[in-house]
Amino acid sequence: MALIDWLYSWFWNPAIDFLLSIPMVIHVTIKAIGSTWLGFWILKKLN
Repeated sequence: MALIDWLYSWFWNPAIDFLLSIPMVIHVTIKAIGSTWLGFWILKKLN
């Protein structure tokens, strides 16, 4: 993408990497919460 290439040419690369990884952190957090809830729900149904 042209915008990302432009950002990398003007700003500090590790900072750009961090900002671009935030959506993945949110996705992984939601996935972990959902799978934990599902696991507890299944355990509750088994007892």
